[in-house]
Amino acid sequence: MSAKLTYKALRKAVAKGINANPQSIKIYQKGKVLINGSFKNIDKEYIVTGVVYVSKTNEIKVDTDVRGTSNINKNYEMVIDNTIEIESDSRCLTTIECVEGKFKVTYVNIYAVEGKIAGYECGLERLD
Repeated sequence: MSAKLTYKALRKAVAKGINANPQSIKIYQKGKVLINGSFKNIDKEYIVTGVVYVSKTNEIKVDTDVRGTSNINKNYEMVIDNTIEIESDSRCLTTIECVEGKFKVTYVNIYAVEGKIAGYECGLERLD
């Protein structure tokens, strides 16, 4: 027997992950988007519910200065549902604000099955 992933099951899993620690997130998208063969300027602001968490990587920046040493972890990720369409490319700058601070979206992974989008996973880089 093989198990088949359905849209309903994936949507439920995304919702369960967000409901573990829901946060209100402001998303700002600014730049140019290709629509019907031409570029259109966009300047959008959304407020969504999602979750922002520290990703587990080995990319930790250590700064040593005369005043002391600090460890900076800029590797965060965000999961949101499919209520908005989020983009991240060289022509469109997407930033977010949440309780953890201000971040820039570096990549977007789409959770999709059966031709439907169930949610998004985004890589974040701390700006402040």
